[in-house]
Order: sequence, then C-alpha cells, then structure tokens
Amino acid sequence: MTRRSTIQTLSKTLIKASASASIVALVAGTPAAAQEGEKENALEEIIITATKRAESIQTVGLSVTALQGEDLQARGVSEFADYAISIPNLSFGATDDGVLANRTISIRGIEGLNTTSFYIDDIPLDESIDPLVLDVERVEVLRGPQGTLFGARGLGGTIRVITKKPEFDEATIRFHGGLSNTKEGGLNYLFDAAANIPLSDRFAARATAYYQYEEGIFDKIVGPSTAPGVVVPAGTVGALVGDTPSTQEDIDDREIYGGQLALRLDATDALTFNGRVMYQRTELSGFPLADFVTNQTTGELTLVGDDFTQERLFNVDEGGTDEWVQVSLNINYETDFGTFTSATGYFDRTTNEFEDSSEFISFTLLGPILQGAGLPTQPAAVSSPIFQSLEFKTFAEEIRFVSDFAGDFQVTVGAFYQNTDDNEAFDPPNIAPGFDAVFSGFLGAPGGLTGTGDLIFTSDTHMQIEELGLFGEFTYNFTDKLSATLGVRYFDTEVTTDDVIGGFAAGGLNIVSPETVQSEDGFNFKGLIEYEANENVFVYASVAEGFRIGGTNGELPATLGCPAQAEALGFGSGDDTRTFGSDSLVSYELGTKTTWNGGKLTVNAAAFHVNFDNIQQRILLGCGFDFVGNIGAAKSTGFEFEIAGRPNEHWFLQAGAGYTNARFTETVPGIATDGDPLQQVPEWTFSATVDYETPASFGDFQWFSRSDFAYVDSSISTVVDSNSPRIRPSYAQVNTRFGLRNDQYAITLFVDNLFNEDAAYSDNRTLAAEAGGRPRIVRNRPRTIGIDFRANF
Repeated sequence: MTRRSTIQTLSKTLIKASASASIVALVAGTPAAAQEGEKENALEEIIITATKRAESIQTVGLSVTALQGEDLQARGVSEFADYAISIPNLSFGATDDGVLANRTISIRGIEGLNTTSFYIDDIPLDESIDPLVLDVERVEVLRGPQGTLFGARGLGGTIRVITKKPEFDEATIRFHGGLSNTKEGGLNYLFDAAANIPLSDRFAARATAYYQYEEGIFDKIVGPSTAPGVVVPAGTVGALVGDTPSTQEDIDDREIYGGQLALRLDATDALTFNGRVMYQRTELSGFPLADFVTNQTTGELTLVGDDFTQERLFNVDEGGTDEWVQVSLNINYETDFGTFTSATGYFDRTTNEFEDSSEFISFTLLGPILQGAGLPTQPAAVSSPIFQSLEFKTFAEEIRFVSDFAGDFQVTVGAFYQNTDDNEAFDPPNIAPGFDAVFSGFLGAPGGLTGTGDLIFTSDTHMQIEELGLFGEFTYNFTDKLSATLGVRYFDTEVTTDDVIGGFAAGGLNIVSPETVQSEDGFNFKGLIEYEANENVFVYASVAEGFRIGGTNGELPATLGCPAQAEALGFGSGDDTRTFGSDSLVSYELGTKTTWNGGKLTVNAAAFHVNFDNIQQRILLGCGFDFVGNIGAAKSTGFEFEIAGRPNEHWFLQAGAGYTNARFTETVPGIATDGDPLQQVPEWTFSATVDYETPASFGDFQWFSRSDFAYVDSSISTVVDSNSPRIRPSYAQVNTRFGLRNDQYAITLFVDNLFNEDAAYSDNRTLAAEAGGRPRIVRNRPRTIGIDFRANF
C-alpha cells in the first residue's frame, strides 16, 4: 500500500468512525453554539500526562482513554480485567505459561508478549502484573506506538496507572469494605483503606492497605479419566485409573493483599521529592481454569468455559503465589524555562506455581508423542506434578527535561536506562514416580531405559537485559492554532542468556547451553501535526514507529522430534532458534476531538493503519517445547470513537467503540496464511455507561444507579496450535449498581455479570504441555451479587 493510498484509507475510515457520533453531537448543538452555551453541568476536564506534560485530553494529538479514580470507584473496579473490557480496541489473553504471570495485552491488533508497555507512574513494569487499582488518580490507555517517549514494548500502545500523591492541606481517611456471593462459588469479601497524613506544610504521607478474598468456583473430581481420541492399552477408547475417587469443592480460592506508602517533600517551591513503596501478594489454592474437551465427532474448536468441574487422574495439588514490591523516587526541579525530572524505580517479583501434568504424561507423552517417534509406548496412569519459579528484578532510571519556553518552540528530551535480571526455573524438578518403569516395560526391560530415571524435566535459565535510550520530541507552533512535532529515540539493547536443562524430555542430565548474546541498536521516529480550529475542535495526524527488543531462547531438546519439527518450519540448526531480532511497525493515524453544548458533550474519533514487520511469534512445537522466532508480516486497520455527555445534573452517559481488522500479509507454512487474522484480536469492541443520580431525597443522601455494558467480538487463539486455531466466542457483560451516597458515605448493592455470561478469555498455556484434546480455559467470574460500603473522614 502506498503512503497516498494509506492516507486516503485513513480519511475514509475516520469519516465512517465519526459520522454516527457526530450526528448525536449535532443534535446537542454545534461547537460554534457551544461558545455561547452555559458551562453549567459541563463535563469535568480530564488532565493527562501521556506526553510527559500535563495537558487536557481534548488537546493531545493521540488516541487516549482516561479513567478517573472516581469513575473506577463508581464502576466497582479492582483489577485489570474489570476496566480492560471497556476500552475500545484493547484485548487481552493468556499467551504465556501458567496462571499468575500469563497475561498479554494487545492494542489495535498488535498482539504478543511485550507489545503493550505497562507503567505505574513513570516506572515500566511487566505487562502481566495486575496491581489492584483501589487508590489511584487515573488509568491512561494510550493507543498507537509510543516508541519515542516510552521506548521498547509500546508497539500497540501503553497503559499507565497514575497513583494518588500525598497532599498537604488536610488529614483524610478513606475506608471501603464489601461482601458478595458468586454463583458456583460462595462468599467473597474485601476491604481497603487509605490515609492522607500532612506532617508539615511541606511534608506529607499517604498509606494504603487492602485485602481481597474470592472463594473458588471449580470442583475437582478425581477418578478414572479419558482423553479425546486416545486409545488405551486395552485397544479401545477408554479410561485410565489413578488415585482413589474423591471430590473437592471450590478448589481455586484466591487471596490478594498488599499496600503502599507514599511520601512527598516539597523541599523548596522549585524542588519536590515523591517516593513510593508498593507491595502485593496473590495466593491461589488451585487453578481457576475450566476444562474443555474437544468434540472428536464434529471437530468443534470453539472454546467454552461453562464446565466447573476439573476431572483428574490423580489428586495432585495446583496453585501458586505471586509476590512483588516496587520502590520509586521522582525528583522534580522547576525553573522559569521548564522542569527537570529524575524517575528512579526498582521492581522485584517472584512467582511460584505448581500444576498437575499427569494427564499430559499419561495420555499425550506416552501416547501420540512417543508413538510418533516410533516407540511402542501406550497411555498409562502416571502421577506428575510440575513446578515453575520466576524471579524478575529490574532497575530503571529516566532523566528528562520538559520545556516551558516563552516562544513558539518546546522540547521534551531525556535519557533512559533499564537493567533486568530474569530467572526462570522448573524447580523442584518435574518427577513422575514410576515413569521409568512404565517406559522401560513397554520396551521390554525392567527399568533404566530412560537414562534419567523418573525425572521428566528440569531447567534453570538466567537472562539479563540492558536497555539504553536517548529520546526527544521537538514542537514548533507555526500559529496559535497549528503546530508540528518531530520525535526521535535512539535505542541500544543487549540480551544475554545461559541455561541448563535435564530430564527425559531434554534427552539427558545437566545439558549446559553456551551463553547466547543478542544485541542491536537503531532509531525510532515520529511526526505529528496538530490543528486547533477553536477551543472546541481539535484535529491531528501522525506517523509513528514502534519497536520491541529482540532476545534469546533456551536450547531446544534434541529429543521427542523437536529439531525435525523446527526444521520443518524453516529453522535449520539449533543456533537458528537461539536468538530472535526486534520487530517493528509504522503507524499512520488521523484523529479529531470535539467539545459540544457548552462542555456537556465530547466526541472523539481516530482512524489508523499499521504495518507490522518481522513479527516475533512464539512457535509451539508438537514435542511440547517452544521458541520465539521472527516470522511474517501483518497489517492492522481500524478506528475508535468515544462519546461522553452530561445532559443535566442527574445523568451521565458514555459510550465507546473500536474496530480492528488485523491480518497477516505473508504466508509462512505451518504458522500463518496470507489473510489469516492475528490471534486474540476481536474485530469489534463496544462499551456503554448509564449513570443516574437523584436530587437529595433522604436527608443529604442521593439515590444513584449505574449500569456498565461491554461487548467483545469473537477472535481466534493459536496459543497451543497455530495450524488449528481455536475460536474465542464473543461475549457481552453487564454490571449494575444501585445505592445511596453523600459526600461522606456510600452504600451500594451491585450485581457483576448480571446475565451470568460465560466469557472464555483464552485457552491456557500450561507449565508442561497441553494434554491432547483437553484445553484449559481462562474465563471470567460468574454472576456475583453483593454489597459494599464506603466512608470518607
């Protein structure tokens, strides 16, 4: 597609995106009339810092959704999934191993690991982190590549959680508690509290603590088990027998607790310090994953998560813990010509998970995998727990200057450094008692033929990542209405990996891989033109590049057919799978932001086209192991629009919609075909909010009601098998709330997932490998009915 045709396509798409929204707006009044309209009941102006400057969301040349802290509270939001389904053109899935650190986020169809950067304030974190959003100023979702100001990983966009800062004016205490009951589960409860404590007129603290408990919704049934299409030794499709039959109810309880302490010191009128320590721990007593059995007659591959029983051969525990701490310090020094900022952060995360891999060993490894390698094995009941530990430590430092010059020229310049230590280990080792005897027996020996005993797999992988960035955005105001911005970022990255693997699946004991290094450097550019026709009409056009750093893979085992399967996909020797390079994209965007009827209505729309090249893709081999490689190209075209209005003092209405058409543009045998959709990218996303508040009718209390609706279109998932995509069905969820509130207290009755919609977020990449034909599904919580109470002092 030529640049001219791209611009023409964007123009047509933007017209379509804004047409219906503009009709609604025109009914309310034109921007010209708005200048004469009353400001009473106008929407509150939203100030964001998406460009490292404090600006109105209506005058930023970028497609942004900003959720204010008050709005998050009104929605009953506590975690990522609660607000993510309401963001146009944002989707998420489980494309990494396990449960506690498996989430990936895609924006505008740019999917995969590390395509969306995630920040708390100015500090970048892993995108799978899920801090409870209970005491935040706002959440900003920036759509489009953020390669100049936010660097690597912001290919599709960036999510920023902006925390509340301590205040000097008065001491306050906020308390929130709630009780609820979930269908298929039981009693849930939570509480959180925050205190703002002025210690002097220049020194203040803010402390937050929280605890949340959710009762499990899945029951585990231990007994004879089958796998679709797998023939047991008797010669017919039947069941294997493991442990004594038993039933355990609600096995996937979850606890989350943590807190934070923030300190603010205004040393002088110009020099300020903001320090923060955050801590959170999540504990799972089981995996909240729905079983799904592929229909062998119809070949149905649509994922359904409505089975609340987990059938298992053995009573092997599952669950885990995720614990992290973040320490940050921001120093700001203001001058007459701009602000100098130092943002320093340290993040330490440890995730430990344990899973039952008995079905994979018993049915799939001893069945199709080893049989496919020409061995005379048969399915047999073998118990096999598997453990994984992740240790992630990162230090980040950014120094920048944001100008406030008197003239028409402004700059934002800075330097960024990040050092990450990432350790992944399957430890304790994956041992399947009795496996050696079973395997050897099929080959006519009493034991010892595995060469590794009952050890199935163990590994210890250490990865170190160093990133350096120098960035700048330079803006010139040609007139008081027209400006242009040029952005550039230089990046230099190096990834070093060493690993040790062992066990039957690895083909030996203590197999040490040589140290592998992948490094690269380069530039990203951005161009932006902004035009403010008047105080109510703003339009912009941009071209921006984004990138995701390359990296390294562990050594593929020389057994189970792994090398041959990699070669069939075009990866020759083992070295071909040890490293992968950065992928990159170019995004073209046109947008408009308008304000109507005296500030009572805003209508924003944007259209985009993205070319995505040299894509990093996780390639899962039939042997159960995977690696990341650069394969193929894709494009993504679409739009989003958002409308918010306050017709009068009692009503608040809001709606947002997104459309994304993201497809491969190259055929890669065994991976993708030209025209195939990218995985876990719904074409349509839609959300709407209706909020009503009566005049004071019970003393100074007001009745209020609120309903939030979200729709996510169907998409495909190739998490497990790129040749056989599975369908994630569309889903719609309604949450509703009703209660009484005044300035100090609020009591709310709520129903989340009012119509008990079963939403299959994704199939799950297990720690071991999927038992053939038996995907496990990540899903939403069923209908939950409850009450909560808030108090402010």
